[in-house]
Amino acid sequence: YEGSGDGTAVFRSDTNEGIDREMSVRFVGSGESIERVVTQEGLRQPFGLSSGGVFRVANGGRFGVLKVRGVDTSSYLTIVALEDGLTASLSANACEYRIDSGGWYSLSADTKTPPINSGQKLQFRGNLTPIEGVGIGTFSISKKCNLEGNCMSLLFGDNANSNNSLEGYNYAFYKLFFGSNSIVSVSNDFLPATTLEEYCYSTMFRNCKSLTTAPVLPATTLLPHCYYYMFQGCSSLNWIKAMFTTTPITRYTNYWVNGVASTGTFVKNKDATWTNTGNSSVPSNWTIIKE
Repeated sequence: YEGSGDGTAVFRSDTNEGIDREMSVRFVGSGESIERVVTQEGLRQPFGLSSGGVFRVANGGRFGVLKVRGVDTSSYLTIVALEDGLTASLSANACEYRIDSGGWYSLSADTKTPPINSGQKLQFRGNLTPIEGVGIGTFSISKKCNLEGNCMSLLFGDNANSNNSLEGYNYAFYKLFFGSNSIVSVSNDFLPATTLEEYCYSTMFRNCKSLTTAPVLPATTLLPHCYYYMFQGCSSLNWIKAMFTTTPITRYTNYWVNGVASTGTFVKNKDATWTNTGNSSVPSNWTIIKE
């Protein structure tokens, strides 16, 4: 685009070079340089400005396109709709969301996203700071869904995949999905942290009665209250994989599996020497497998 006044731009990927999911675009005019990100939703489809489609250049102004590597969509907390009309909101904090791999939009606390249909995805990111006794908020999800991607994107934004420590983030995901009967399953790598913090996952999935499969918990060392009530009341839950070698006692895992399904499979660390069973360790009558 060259000229003056307001303008809009459409970009398409080069069919000889494959698919670019994201590009950096610099608009230059009146001595200023404004850089924005443009995204592409699908195969060789038009790009659109993620922060609004209008820009202004002075006479003779121009823009240049700088190609950058696409963003890995698995690096964001993702809600995958299993039914039409799904909306989601987060209490206590504002964040950003996008639909599928489209542009990012601001989302105020306690504000619903636009509805999406079955098979579509809502992704979330932020650089949120947990509050004692509150965490970063609680999601409300209107329809059945699965969770995938990386939950750390709410704390570390685009850098979620390079962070696997919750040190210093007390109450990080406290009550994040508390009472959500919409969630059916959670992908294995949804909670990648190998270093925990106090209360980090406490009550996170409590009373999620439709949840059948939990995310893998890779951390080997437990901290006080880290798994308190984490899966309590998840009456459909029948699979858990937790790699901790710390002996599970009430100090760490108080009632964390109370009220789960009567039978299921618990995968534990092959190096774990503890043999506890019950509501604060491994559910009674579950099959135990070591890996």
